Amino acid sequence: MFVWLTSPNIGRVIVNVALVTVVSRYEGKTTVNFVGGEGESIIVTETPEEIYEQIASIQSLLEEPPSRLFQ
Repeated sequence: MFVWLTSPNIGRVIVNVALVTVVSRYEGKTTVNFVGGEGESIIVTETPEEIYEQIASIQSLLEEPPSRLFQ
C-alpha cells in the first residue's frame, strides 16, 4: 500500500507503507523512518494522525465489495 506525503524539501513523495518502521513527531516535525537502518528517513508536513487517516481510508476502500467501487 502506498500513500502520498509532502516533504518540505522535495515536495510530494509516494511512500510504501510496508517499508515504514516508525512515524514520530518532535518539535512540530514528523519523521518517517524506513527499513534499512540509520539515516533512512524523511521529514514530512503531515502529522502522524493525518498519515494514519490516509492509511485507514485506503484500507476501507480495499474492503469495499468491487461492485460498490465501480458505481
